[in-house]
Amino acid sequence: EHRGLGDSYAKTEFRRHVNAKPEFVPAFLAEWTHYCDMLESQLESNGVVGKDLDTDAKERLSDEQTEQLQQLQSAVQSAAEQKPGLG
Repeated sequence: EHRGLGDSYAKTEFRRHVNAKPEFVPAFLAEWTHYCDMLESQLESNGVVGKDLDTDAKERLSDEQTEQLQQLQSAVQSAAEQKPGLG
């Protein structure tokens, strides 16, 4: 159930960055690669995915990123409320 939400979010992020300045592309791809590696590792080890952002990571977020994170959290909470057992 979370996959659909995650897939939609990932597609939106890639669409937003399709015309990004070339100097930002390596960091963008590196972060997504790290994220994919983390998910794969978590699935292989215990089947539970995700982790909380540490304080340092939260402080580095731009205002736009903070807003996106809050929107994502809200969407996940809404999905969990509609389907007990999620989240």
